[in-house]
Amino acid sequence: MQEPPLTPTPRPARAPERRPANEAGRRADLDLVRRALRGDRRARAELVERMRCIPRVLAAKNARSGRPLQAADLADLNQETFALIWQRAEEYRGEAALETWATSFALHLFSNAVRRVARDARRIESRSVEPAAFSKADDTETGAVLLDAIAALDADQAIVVRMKKVDGLDFPEIAERLALPIGTAKSRYSRALSALRLALGPKRMRGAI
Repeated sequence: MQEPPLTPTPRPARAPERRPANEAGRRADLDLVRRALRGDRRARAELVERMRCIPRVLAAKNARSGRPLQAADLADLNQETFALIWQRAEEYRGEAALETWATSFALHLFSNAVRRVARDARRIESRSVEPAAFSKADDTETGAVLLDAIAALDADQAIVVRMKKVDGLDFPEIAERLALPIGTAKSRYSRALSALRLALGPKRMRGAI
């Protein structure tokens, strides 16, 4: 299979064009996909344009679900969805409008991503330690490295780490103080720990957090 076209990004300017849901419209969609798979550049460009619905679908679904995913998560999910659509393009038979068919993949991957975020957050919460364990490293070389690593985090991640480990707040309290959904607070904490793990290494990480 040829390499897929570039991942589409949302275009806020004009309203999306309505596509016919009738049989003729579906046949045209099928022809478009087949031409794109054969390497037709104009068909590929049109396919990319048609797939601009995916970021909007994911953003709307995320908003209706209480925003469990951050913007970076949605960007990754957009790319993952488009890659999957391209991988499965040969299976498209024109039985539904192209956007309807593509949206089914987007919603399926969204559900998987939300479950993954929730699972990671539960795992993080189950491994949480008392704030005192965080402060044990304050006067050590590891503590200095840890503080430098926290300072290098994105501001929204660093504040969640400090509130969790220094202030001893739980995720509902953090979410309330920062006016965030609980899932977002947990996701930011998870990203922060991953960054700290890379900066400190496994041995120092165990001694510090």
